[in-house]
Amino acid sequence: MARELCKGLKVEIKLKDYRHLNSDDVPGAGSHFDRIVSIGMIEHVGYKNYRIFMQTMHRLLKDNGLFLLHTVGRNKSAVISDPWTNKYIFPNSMAPSIKQILIP
Repeated sequence: MARELCKGLKVEIKLKDYRHLNSDDVPGAGSHFDRIVSIGMIEHVGYKNYRIFMQTMHRLLKDNGLFLLHTVGRNKSAVISDPWTNKYIFPNSMAPSIKQILIP
């Protein structure tokens, strides 16, 4: 669907596990992305993988690049999801707190 919606645009769509991205995946002459956008994905990464996710984004982004992380968050850190939210809203997910995803 993404490829169809972006047809004719200067956009490349990749369906790939973020842990398997490397410089070979970057189009063009550079070895880093100008921009990376993550929309509603980190909720499904799992709190144990937040650090590797952020390190991967940092590694793949140009020094002056832009990373946009869109997420549903929470005020307090947790490592398990609320049962009601897990059942009705985000099955098998975890909304992160800013403390959990911020790398100083």
